[in-house]
Amino acid sequence: MRRITLVLAATACLAGLAQPAYGTPTTGSFEQEITYLDDGASAACGFAVTFHQLDRGTYQLFFDQQGDLTRVQVQTLVNGTATANGITLLVHGRENNFYDLVTGTQMDASLEFRVWLPGLGVVIMDTGRLLFDAQGNVVFEAGPHPALEGDFAALCAALTR
Repeated sequence: MRRITLVLAATACLAGLAQPAYGTPTTGSFEQEITYLDDGASAACGFAVTFHQLDRGTYQLFFDQQGDLTRVQVQTLVNGTATANGITLLVHGRENNFYDLVTGTQMDASLEFRVWLPGLGVVIMDTGRLLFDAQGNVVFEAGPHPALEGDFAALCAALTR
């Protein structure tokens, strides 16, 4: 259920701008609507699981004294649906992502996602903190992260009711 954030897009778009003053982050906001087939959930369930979501958020770009981009912070509010077999579940997330471009590390401290069926309750929830090294390996984990662990059993069951 993890997906590419807007950090790379924001960085690429802003790379051609005049260098900001040191110590003053460049800030902005974004909104994007995306639909994607979740490969991990689909493989685990044995049927296609599609997510449709609206992401709204803000970002801050931090620069060093030479004007080089060194750190990015992104906050995203996610609302959408997960569908399969004619069943629709609701999805919500409140993501806080921190990227250190000097070390290549990334930290997520978020309610990455919560999927629920009205009247039934929460089906699957990913929340807590993750720290990734420059190669994308998890070096610290706190909280439940079922999608990261490949545990989609509850999601699959809810999408076959």
